Amino acid sequence: MKKREIAPRWRKVLADLWGNKIRTLLVVASIAVGVFALGTVTGTYLIILEDMDAQYQAINPHSAYVNASRITIRDALAYE
Repeated sequence: MKKREIAPRWRKVLADLWGNKIRTLLVVASIAVGVFALGTVTGTYLIILEDMDAQYQAINPHSAYVNASRITIRDALAYE
């Protein structure tokens, strides 16, 4: 059986990764920390969003809005 050779491109990639072990380790660690942070922030957001909605519904929230943007001071004084 014939042994399969690695393409020159991948041989260079592997040589660069093996030659710069510290840099490779730092890149892998940075990616891992970033993925962990993203997961933590997303998970926290979902938990807080769910809890805030439950707490808001528990306090018997308002059910009406009053819009007084068209009433002027002169109109309000006229009815007194």
